[in-house]
Amino acid sequence: MAHNDGSVDNRFRLQWLEKQKASLEKGGGSGHDGSMFTDNNRLSRLENEVHAIKGALDWAKVAFSVLVGAVALIAGLIWQVSGKVDGLSTKLTEEFRAQRAEMAAQTSAIANSITATKQQAPQVILIPGPQVNQAEPNRN
Repeated sequence: MAHNDGSVDNRFRLQWLEKQKASLEKGGGSGHDGSMFTDNNRLSRLENEVHAIKGALDWAKVAFSVLVGAVALIAGLIWQVSGKVDGLSTKLTEEFRAQRAEMAAQTSAIANSITATKQQAPQVILIPGPQVNQAEPNRN
């Protein structure tokens, strides 16, 4: 079994280490002649490696939880902004419709005024001047 080549899944490795620990606790064979390591030294090394793997898995769980939370937060913000954009598009549509109607009314009023000005003939009103009565003599 390969230990450090990166091809062994951490879960499988953890299970194997737990089995080795259980075997050593039961007094199982060490798999060597005893000249290199004692069973206690081998057991402590296995326990340290198990704790290291468990710590790495705990860190991965925390990182995954943070990642899921961040994705949920971003999705919520996108959903909220999307709702506001939809509301803005409705308001803008109504505002543009009102502006078009107002512009059409102003254009029509200007056109009617120009047409009315061109159709009317200029009116000249003569105001008679004061009339002096010359036939009457002075009465002094």
